[in-house]
Amino acid sequence: RSTLFPYTTLFRSLQLEMTRIGLLLDTLENMGLTLSLEKSCILLEIAGSHCRKIRNRLLKYEGSHAFVDIPRANGRTSRIPVKRTADYLGTCLSYGNYEQQTFDKRVHCARLTFHRLRRWLCTSQIALRHRLLLWKACVLSTLMYGIVATDLTLPIIKQFQQLILGMYRKLTRNHSYRTHETHNMVLHRYHLEHPIQLLQRHVQQLQCLASHRAQLICITDILQTANWDSLQQNADLLRDR
Repeated sequence: RSTLFPYTTLFRSLQLEMTRIGLLLDTLENMGLTLSLEKSCILLEIAGSHCRKIRNRLLKYEGSHAFVDIPRANGRTSRIPVKRTADYLGTCLSYGNYEQQTFDKRVHCARLTFHRLRRWLCTSQIALRHRLLLWKACVLSTLMYGIVATDLTLPIIKQFQQLILGMYRKLTRNHSYRTHETHNMVLHRYHLEHPIQLLQRHVQQLQCLASHRAQLICITDILQTANWDSLQQNADLLRDR
């Protein structure tokens, strides 16, 4: 009994959560909303000695695709896919290393944007200051989107610096194998912002935005529950670099 008790309790708790999800879906439909269950997903992570047994009871499979049947009030069930990660507003949601996963996603998007604009970003026929403005508006903004909301880590900060410095080299057409100049020399020669400064300014802008918004919205607004304390932690982390 002592062995079965944790397993039974956990499985019943999961069943209760699935029932609550079903009630939420019923409520949304009763409000007149049309559900797109095929575009929805459930993120599920189970660990412990009984994790495999619980997953086998909870999950259903169609080929290699896993899903969960959510009980509904009318007796039917709604099939929702189960995934390890999900994209949301440009970020990556998961129970794993979501900070790094989000950053990798933003890097991929930024590289694609840079490649599309390469003809204009790397040409000598357009002044560098104008190319930098284009780069900041399109490439840098794509890279920055969401990475602070999911928090920074030391590996992410290091990778961010390497990526920005590499793009600076392409924008200025100053490649180290040709000029033998260091990154600091390139930053000084072309009056470029250090990658850490780019991140610091982005964090400061978000802090000002969050503070200003909190003063404008009603105290009962749900946005008041948003916790942006991590912004200061990110700022402190960048200050020590």
